[in-house]
Amino acid sequence: MSQPLLKVIKSGTMSTIQDGGRHGYRGYGLPTSGFMDMVSAYQANEIVGNQRNGSLIEMIQVGATLKFLQDCAIAITGANMSAMLNGQIVQRYQQISVKSGDQLSFGLAKSNMIGYLAIGGQWHIDAIFGSTATYARAALGGIKGRPLKVGDEISITPSKNKHHHFPEHKIWSYEPGRVLRLIKGPECTQEMTKWLERSTFKVSNQWDRMGVRLKTETPLLKETFLLSCPLAVGTIQLPPDGQPIAVMADGQTTGGYPRLGTIIKADIAYLAQQKPGTTLRFAFVEASYAINIAKWVF
Repeated sequence: MSQPLLKVIKSGTMSTIQDGGRHGYRGYGLPTSGFMDMVSAYQANEIVGNQRNGSLIEMIQVGATLKFLQDCAIAITGANMSAMLNGQIVQRYQQISVKSGDQLSFGLAKSNMIGYLAIGGQWHIDAIFGSTATYARAALGGIKGRPLKVGDEISITPSKNKHHHFPEHKIWSYEPGRVLRLIKGPECTQEMTKWLERSTFKVSNQWDRMGVRLKTETPLLKETFLLSCPLAVGTIQLPPDGQPIAVMADGQTTGGYPRLGTIIKADIAYLAQQKPGTTLRFAFVEASYAINIAKWVF
């Protein structure tokens, strides 16, 4: 039987076990779940030598405090949460050797929203529908389908991987002000297209793993309702109040509002990391462009 490697001392605001998500089940009403920021998550796993879609800990806004019960290698990516190992500051985007008895703490995210902790080795978490990703609304995945809580222990068989150097130029930039690229949606009219590309939006306080509501001073008011239509992660819907909603990792699989478009895979990670109040703009691109960008990034 595998031995616990990690014990939760403090849980943070929303710390969950995530992986690459559940694929092929949206047609049955089951969200994809998994990493909110797949770029940072992939990079964390790469640094410790795990499969890039492998399990790790995702922390939103305020991170956890964790005690290690075995020696292992770790990597921290994503938001700067002032990570400290035994009271000493540790750097992100590099492999760190940890000893049994060490304690790792994270604080409030200084930049962006989501931090990731990867631990090199085999995670002993039961897969549900092919994934260990926590989907708390349905109590699936992770530890009993919920965020981590004080006293939880996670069993991992640490790997013997050699040091993985991560080049600085591969670190993703999440600086505010980027134009998010999206593929035009089936209900997006010429009027909607012009409005979306000419307007400025801000990330609202209505932000979670299910979706991000955006705010603009020039809402496009449209009393348009549809029969329920399929939604993808990154789809932007336009409700009657004219304030768009972006579907995120745990987002619903169908909806009845016009679909303006779907944010390209590379930019979903950027949106996930933006704090409330961040200003955004949008631009439409062709599907072929989005595919080429995904090949380059992923």
